[in-house]
Amino acid sequence: MEVDYMMATSLCNIPGGQEQARRRFDWIQAHYSLEPNAAKVIAGAERNCGTVGSQQVSYIWTSATTRTSLVSGAQPSVKGKIYYEWGSSLADGGKSASFIKRIPTEDFESRLIDTTTNGAYAVKMLRKRINSSCARINREAKDSVLDAEASIEASKHFIVVSRGRDYLPSELNIFASRLEKYLQAYCRQFGMTRPQHFIIVYASKNVDNFKKNASLLHGLNLPKGAIGYSFQNDLSIAAVVPIVGVGQGTFNHELFHLLSRSKFGDIPPWMDEGMAALYEVSEIRSTKIAGLPNWRGRVLFTFGSLRPSLKTLLSWNWSNFDNNAEYQPSDTLQVIDNQRFNQQAVNYATARYFMFYLQEKRKLEDVYKAFQERDPDLLTMSIEENSCYTLAQAMGMSFENIESDFQKWLKDEIIKEKMRGYF
Repeated sequence: MEVDYMMATSLCNIPGGQEQARRRFDWIQAHYSLEPNAAKVIAGAERNCGTVGSQQVSYIWTSATTRTSLVSGAQPSVKGKIYYEWGSSLADGGKSASFIKRIPTEDFESRLIDTTTNGAYAVKMLRKRINSSCARINREAKDSVLDAEASIEASKHFIVVSRGRDYLPSELNIFASRLEKYLQAYCRQFGMTRPQHFIIVYASKNVDNFKKNASLLHGLNLPKGAIGYSFQNDLSIAAVVPIVGVGQGTFNHELFHLLSRSKFGDIPPWMDEGMAALYEVSEIRSTKIAGLPNWRGRVLFTFGSLRPSLKTLLSWNWSNFDNNAEYQPSDTLQVIDNQRFNQQAVNYATARYFMFYLQEKRKLEDVYKAFQERDPDLLTMSIEENSCYTLAQAMGMSFENIESDFQKWLKDEIIKEKMRGYF
């Protein structure tokens, strides 16, 4: 995102470059999730583009998990995977994680260990650095993720960590082995780049340890329903996995977010969250990952009236995708929170099942590549129109036919899942 921003501000100062600069600013606002302060910076830069005295301004760019933000002297925002708890009253309303303490950038950087490092030595280095960081930042808590009882194991690209006696070393090796397979498949199938540093995986058997780790490691307060997140700054993912072999899909979900940023930083929200969600329940068939039906089908069955059209889904920026819901003036905060969470759950489920549809039509890789290769400087139509056009070109069908075919496929798929007892 920083490249897009710097190019846009530079174009503002080039005679005749203002129109191209504004296209860049529009692209940023449509494809990146921005903190409120960052959104104001972008909007202000676009508004002042080409005016007398306008100049390029330097800001601190930071990115974390599935989001990228432009802030000045602040921590990045984080949002991870949230599970829809049926029949519950979700007071948090699907809100994002919030920072409750600031952790220095150098602490995150110290956790980046090159994959050429011997596994046993890498484990020793990580233990020492995390304990040192926790001791310095959380003095009052006198706690650490990697205490004497913590388990930690390394594979070729992953270091898997658990608090206390949550898992046996052999169970952590099972996590690592499965993640290695998904890493290879993501890279092979979508051209993602293997990281130069170990990906740190924090596995928790219960929500309490998961949230305690988030606070100690990343200074995060996680919302109700959170079961996983990824953090770009120290190349880590964290998830609640109560039983080995059940629930590791959250690791697959967060790993997709982490790796997709290697070559596709401006991935649209519907594709980013849709594909990550597709692989949370999946299997590897030969050399490819294949998504399977999951609990998000029940979301669409229950709240089908809230489902956005495909055209609307493709037009949304991150803010729309996360928060789009209609309220009445008389609604209480509790009602608003629940409506907001229901709509958010439907948006994510719709994106997931659209990716499922593309997979079943054998067009997912083509669509991913087509959107990855888009150039904002070459757009001759609005971003919304271009999204529909790009999809149609990749599918070899008119957008209207794609929309109607998806509606029919989705209806049949949900009925099939219902009949087979998925929900």
